Amino acid sequence: MARNADLEVATIGAVQYGLVTPAQASAAGMSRRTVTRRVASGLWERCSTRVIGLPLSEPCLERALMAAQLHQPGAVASHRAAAHLHEFPLLIDVLPEVTVEYRDSNRNPFARLHRSADLCAEDVVRIGPLQVTSISRTAADLFCSYHRARGERIVDDLLLSGRLAIDELAATHDRYAGGGRPTTVIVREVIADRSKRADIKRSRLEAAFLNLVEGTELADPDEQVPLPGWIEEPGHADFAYSRARVIVEVDGRRWHGHREQFERDRRRDNAAQVAGWIVLRFTWEQVKHRPEYVLQTIRAALQQAA
Repeated sequence: MARNADLEVATIGAVQYGLVTPAQASAAGMSRRTVTRRVASGLWERCSTRVIGLPLSEPCLERALMAAQLHQPGAVASHRAAAHLHEFPLLIDVLPEVTVEYRDSNRNPFARLHRSADLCAEDVVRIGPLQVTSISRTAADLFCSYHRARGERIVDDLLLSGRLAIDELAATHDRYAGGGRPTTVIVREVIADRSKRADIKRSRLEAAFLNLVEGTELADPDEQVPLPGWIEEPGHADFAYSRARVIVEVDGRRWHGHREQFERDRRRDNAAQVAGWIVLRFTWEQVKHRPEYVLQTIRAALQQAA
């Protein structure tokens, strides 16, 4: 019987980053006295009154979050910790963070605690055994952790890669906007700015490019998308194949256009490429009179990205 209990506890711990609760050990058939003896002998670690560490469990962010949730079952991994689990770009200073309901305890020995009166079920997902705030809720929460410029860069990358839609961010914001957070105004402004960009009127060259693509096997690109890696001022790319991280800019300016604009475009291209994107630029002459060159270049870029 004891051997079966040991196996059951080990199985539970393997799923929970080497952690179990006394209640789980008891449910597996292990007596309280046995648990106490193993902790006293040093075979197991008493992490808290509600969490026990099994042998050979290595410390990591996920283990700390698991301990926080076992100690406080309503806790949800959030903010920078959730962003790390969702593999957001441009993160710094990541640490264990969880959000609990406002009426819950304000103490957790394993993670930085945030309390919320409006963490809805729609804003919580599971990643393995962990409860985690959704991509849209995490993106909104990051404005509490980072200054606005970094928060906008992260949101723009998520929008451009297709992992987040502006409507999802707006719906999430609507669910918690009445909570009195100082960052709700910032998030509202970010949403308004990104929403306007989808309505920017197409130039003749942009329309010609879309007509060219529509007659091929290529998928329709996303239009007027936030420019990745660009922080000098608000900026957007003409088109992007977001999942492949390929940007297409169509340049209607003549070769003797403004030097300042030329320099700015090169900085934009460099910023996007440093952020891991392929940047293609085509002129009016190329779109109108060398369409096969344009299409073949895009195909090659998408194949390289794949």
